[in-house]
Amino acid sequence: MKEKIWISIIMSVYDEEQYVQEAIDSILWQTYPFIELIIINDASTDRTDTIVRSYTDERLVYLDSSEHQGTYKCRNRAIQMAKGQYLAMMDADDIAMPERLEKQFRYLEAHPDVCAVGADDGQKNVEWPDIAYPDMGMVVAYYTYGDLYYSQC
Repeated sequence: MKEKIWISIIMSVYDEEQYVQEAIDSILWQTYPFIELIIINDASTDRTDTIVRSYTDERLVYLDSSEHQGTYKCRNRAIQMAKGQYLAMMDADDIAMPERLEKQFRYLEAHPDVCAVGADDGQKNVEWPDIAYPDMGMVVAYYTYGDLYYSQC
């Protein structure tokens, strides 16, 4: 029986052969297993397509675009395909810390008033401060090391 997907990770790639393998590995090796990684190849002209297609992990969903559309169109397309309760953005040249998704998932589950969590690059001394936007009806939480992570609110 297939487990429920709680987190859909969205990755748009364009000519990222130098970095994409490490980025994919850092997601597939997460401590939190109930994920899908949706990769949209934005008409790469390098070996990005070959690298992504070399993966056999069933959690990876891959769509190869024949026309360059740009990061945000690709992300929007991936969001439409997502099955998870939560969406996480991942850049093809980033590496996610092994517990990133687990920490973000547990935080969002424990704080239903929080709409999004994100992170800085470790340069600031920030650890889980909540930032309220009362006029927008949401709270955003940030923590060190990770990427922006969204929940529907």
